[in-house]
Amino acid sequence: ERGKVTGTPVGCACGDGVVDWKRVIEIIKTSEKEVVLSVECGTVPDAVKSFEYLSKLL
Repeated sequence: ERGKVTGTPVGCACGDGVVDWKRVIEIIKTSEKEVVLSVECGTVPDAVKSFEYLSKLL
């Protein structure tokens, strides 16, 4: 059932999954508008890892 909460965590820190973050950031940098990224993580260590990874790309 779509949207059903299963209790099974899904996701990973930025840089560990399949999203090409380098390309995403390249595209964002060409935008004439200010872009804000919001990252949701299941754990504090994943949040720290995501922040560190994305900071290097910015």
